[in-house]
Amino acid sequence: MNRIGDATKVLDRLRSKGFSPDTVTYDIMIGTLCSRWKLDLAMKVFRSVVNRSLLTYTILIEATMLEGGVDEALKLLDEMLSRGLKPDMFTYNTVIRGMCKEGMVDRAFGIERL
Repeated sequence: MNRIGDATKVLDRLRSKGFSPDTVTYDIMIGTLCSRWKLDLAMKVFRSVVNRSLLTYTILIEATMLEGGVDEALKLLDEMLSRGLKPDMFTYNTVIRGMCKEGMVDRAFGIERL
């Protein structure tokens, strides 16, 4: 229904009452924001999440790549790796597709070394 502001208020209300939304809740929120081209707001929600999942990172990496931010997406990938999360097939596909789309085919070949 495109009521992102209301969804954000619900999350804020839950947190203020001592409830802690799980990663699935945040993944849905972040994915919805990204699908509506609200990457800045998605990143704000992402930065407020302590326990970030592989899916959370992959959603944001894909959204960042779609906006042409290969270097920013690779920073997210590095952050993900530094937190001990290992990329899966979907993460690799997202990164490689984004790099190839931006004409970075040679650079994409180096991704296999992660």
